[in-house]
Amino acid sequence: LGSTVIVSNKETGKERPYTIVTEEERYQVDNAASAESPVGQALMGKKAGDTVEVQGPNGAVYFEILNIEG
Repeated sequence: LGSTVIVSNKETGKERPYTIVTEEERYQVDNAASAESPVGQALMGKKAGDTVEVQGPNGAVYFEILNIEG
């Protein structure tokens, strides 16, 4: 928790940071993903270079983890 994970959407190439936080902190931190959310669960325990699948309302989204800070 507290790490910022930089990911790249495998389909669009768009990069985005996610800071992994507790459920209580998710509205207090910019670009937050709670550890309980689908994004947070997919990113927890992974390392740079890994590809993760996140199930969203429109189907699966695949992210490559570019960097982990913190």
